[in-house]
Amino acid sequence: MDLVKSALSLKPEAKHAVLITGAFENDELRAVDLRKTLEAFGNRLQLLDLAGLSIGGLIERVRNLPPDAVIFYSTFFVDGNGRSFVPREVLKIISDQAPVPVFGPYEQYLGYGIVGGSLTSLRLQGKKAGEMAIRVLEGESPTAIPFDYGVDTCVKGFDWRQLKRWGISESALPAGSTVMYRESSMWDLYKSYIMGVISLMLLESMLIIALAINLQKRKRAEVALRNSRQDLRTLAGRLISSQEEELSRLSREFHDDLAQRLAAVAIESGTLELRSRNVQEPVLQKIRHIKEQLIGLSEDVHAISRQIHPAILRDLGLVSAIKSHCMRFSTREKTPVVFESHDVPEAIPNEIALCIYRVLQESLRNIAKHAHAKNIEVDLRGLGENIMLRIKDDGVGFVPQGVRQTPGIGLASMRERVDYVNGRFSISSEPGKGTVVEVSVPAQRRN
Repeated sequence: MDLVKSALSLKPEAKHAVLITGAFENDELRAVDLRKTLEAFGNRLQLLDLAGLSIGGLIERVRNLPPDAVIFYSTFFVDGNGRSFVPREVLKIISDQAPVPVFGPYEQYLGYGIVGGSLTSLRLQGKKAGEMAIRVLEGESPTAIPFDYGVDTCVKGFDWRQLKRWGISESALPAGSTVMYRESSMWDLYKSYIMGVISLMLLESMLIIALAINLQKRKRAEVALRNSRQDLRTLAGRLISSQEEELSRLSREFHDDLAQRLAAVAIESGTLELRSRNVQEPVLQKIRHIKEQLIGLSEDVHAISRQIHPAILRDLGLVSAIKSHCMRFSTREKTPVVFESHDVPEAIPNEIALCIYRVLQESLRNIAKHAHAKNIEVDLRGLGENIMLRIKDDGVGFVPQGVRQTPGIGLASMRERVDYVNGRFSISSEPGKGTVVEVSVPAQRRN
């Protein structure tokens, strides 16, 4: 009833009411109340019932409707030829072809061609049903819950485009109505540009003033920045030194304490194996297995000790240390590593050698974790007053720009170490084309 009254209030000159519904049983059931309501207005509206037509026949009838008609669209799941449709898509076709306004009972029809009105909201009905279900689940008796016939599940909504199309003034809409799909006015369209120009002018004025002020502060800031960078470099150096000292201490504890204790237990298990020749074979195998595990664990501890503090740097020098690490990596990861060295000075300050070794160590660790490389090339050479390390792999690669924006701890550590010894660090890579890490550091420490 409210739908028909709303339509007549907006189009009072209407004399024909056109009912459109499909041929499906569900279509007929949904149209019963709407048909009865239209029939009740028989003294004012002549009913044209277009229920159950084929889609083609329906469109032809709609095109030829008289100008004093109003369309009431229910649902259209199946046409007279048995073809299935989505009701909102049929509604869009009818609205586009109709010479008169279209009204419908459901909120979900807004935006598909209806003018609007007091519309049943399936969204609100679902919410209402959910609230009632919760009350029942909480123990309330269903008979104690009053049934209000969905009074508060209707919305007053209208399509601004259809109002303009049929010349309906917004002042004619009932109080509390919501107008949707409103097209922006010239101010709405260009408000941001206008405000942007004004803001830009103000901003430029402020920038000129700010630049004049900042020009005087810039030199002081540059001096402070240089001092800050030096302080940061000094702090980074202290942190690196402290880290290396702690790693050295841990390495000694691993090697001198834990590794020796494991070796002693392994020897005892070997002795026990020799003295247990007469025990049952399963027990002997268990003793032998324990001995082998202890030997392997002892070797792992030795390897960890060498990794966290490479004493080989002090004993054999940088070239031998890098060569040894490449061989261990190749054996452990089953990935060939080709190492070459040229013109590397024999006397290299410990902090320079340690920096190069740590960069190699971290680069190979990253390759093992992320690159999936099949071949790795490591090149160490002296170039004048500098030493250059180049590590190249044929792995999956990555986007260096993204890494610089969100650096990982490993890359950050390498950059800090190289910067601390006044060196240069660079990474070049492309997805699918591998990665090249290059480090150039002075052969002698510079202040």
